[in-house]
Amino acid sequence: MLTAGLIFAVGQCLLASTVTLAEPNPPSWTTSARMGVGIASEQTFGLFLPRLGLKGDLAELKVTMPFWLKLGDSDESTILGRKWDSVHTYLSMIEKFLLTNQSGNVTLSMGTLHQESLGSGVLLDDYSSGWNPLARKLGVTSQVRLGGVEVSGLINQIEDPYLFALGAQVRPLWWIGDADAQRFVLSAELVVDRAAPTLVDEKALWAGDLGARLVFHSGQFLQVEGILSGVLLHEGRFGAHLALLVEWLENAPLPGDSVAVQLDLIRAWAGYEPSYFGPLYDVQRYFALEDSESNFNSILRIDSKNGNLRYGGKSTLNFQGKVGFDLYTQWLTEKWSMMVLLHQSSITALREIGGDSSVFWAEAELAVALYRQFYTYGHFVRGWHFPDKRGPTPLTLWTLGVGMHFGGMLSARN
Repeated sequence: MLTAGLIFAVGQCLLASTVTLAEPNPPSWTTSARMGVGIASEQTFGLFLPRLGLKGDLAELKVTMPFWLKLGDSDESTILGRKWDSVHTYLSMIEKFLLTNQSGNVTLSMGTLHQESLGSGVLLDDYSSGWNPLARKLGVTSQVRLGGVEVSGLINQIEDPYLFALGAQVRPLWWIGDADAQRFVLSAELVVDRAAPTLVDEKALWAGDLGARLVFHSGQFLQVEGILSGVLLHEGRFGAHLALLVEWLENAPLPGDSVAVQLDLIRAWAGYEPSYFGPLYDVQRYFALEDSESNFNSILRIDSKNGNLRYGGKSTLNFQGKVGFDLYTQWLTEKWSMMVLLHQSSITALREIGGDSSVFWAEAELAVALYRQFYTYGHFVRGWHFPDKRGPTPLTLWTLGVGMHFGGMLSARN
């Protein structure tokens, strides 16, 4: 009921604030399909993956239905894990659903969550829910901006949700109307895991933070920002963040090359863990948080765009020799594309990468154009499968195949 209530409330805001466009752009459509073979958990399968997308000025919808067909020594060909009498089957068809109003100050989005953050990311940082390549989770995010106030919300999945997040940012001097008055921002976030598996006496896990941001310098090509935050986790774990963010834009405000570097220095008390609700939280929530003896931590983030190449990463160091990292790179050309993502929780040596003593996730894909809209691809995922409520198990999946994609504009009727 809480999930439905939050979605309904944002929908009412959208209806109330949406006005008719004088000259709307004609809606567009896209369609694609992939066919291939591969292996998942030592099971050979065939894959057929159709997609359909529709996009207008105020809404966007993408639907997909992966068909995993058993091959090899199996006596029958069935769709892996597909239950047609389950609501989850039909909800998982929605890859993306976006609603917004004309001014863009109210948005509602549904789909698998990717790199979702609240505020400065000291609490909810790049949270994602797509760790199981065989099953999609339909999550919800929303955002409302009114004057100098911005409120954001997140629900990790519509079916049996357990993670709820709410954040607010306030520009207390926005009413002055001067551009410099927008440089000071106050923020607050609250995150609740209503059924944390590691908590014995109490089921719900509560965490929150308060913060302030100040832009020291804002030029055409360079921006320097300072960030101060305090975070309180469960069992009295507390952390204080002091961060410096430097952004360089080649051709602002037009698109162009860019580099952003952020350094966080963190004072920790009672075993505090920074960015607790991070990219791998859905997996890590099944493991008890270890008390760290280090009182100091640091986080270094780099995000860059150079022509057709995008790359970046985040490294966490607790000054006891434990390091965690997130890396990504994407390269797009007219003839081929490449993507690599890596997520690794705290380790003390390189040999521990991907080991049983840590949480690891990786994805890589290479696609090469064959002829016009036709291409061949290879896709690899080392993810996690959630067979039951007892916890996740590692899952490796790879596919090889061919694909095609088409698109165009929908003609408007008079």
